[in-house]
Amino acid sequence: MRKLTPGPGRYNDLGPASSEKTAETMRGVIAENYQSPAVEQVQCIVEMIQAKSGWDIPQCLQWVASKLAYYEPDTMHQTVRTPARLLKDKRANCVDYTVLICCVAKRMGLNAAFELAGYSGPDFQHVYPVINGVVVDVVPDQMRDGSEFFVRRSNFLPKLGALKRHKAVPIRTKLYQV
Repeated sequence: MRKLTPGPGRYNDLGPASSEKTAETMRGVIAENYQSPAVEQVQCIVEMIQAKSGWDIPQCLQWVASKLAYYEPDTMHQTVRTPARLLKDKRANCVDYTVLICCVAKRMGLNAAFELAGYSGPDFQHVYPVINGVVVDVVPDQMRDGSEFFVRRSNFLPKLGALKRHKAVPIRTKLYQV
């Protein structure tokens, strides 16, 4: 099997990849990197934040990842960054955030998964980590005041009424264990 982790200073460029190919690449990168020094460094930060704040681990992971700048991905080239590359670049999209959070959660012995979300069309448009059954989305669907449109749970789609009120509600999801 080909190693999915690129060499130092590089990242996986999948080109115009399907969400299924991206998800499988993400699983491979998580499996190969959750014991890396970069992930160990983030784990130490998460544990320090938890000790000082009293937050649960998913909240700490979300806070740490939110400190990295978000960028809108190129729709023609799907990339998957390793945690080391992500920390070097200090910018991420939903795929990169998910890989980092899943790596740290897996290293900490938590139940880590990620969920693809589809909002329209035949393909999925978004991915977010699910830690111990809790959705940890760093790129939330927010209203102008910063509050979320709805409380999300893994493998749960809102009732049709919510779909009419809010445009950013997934109409289908697919969960991947890591």
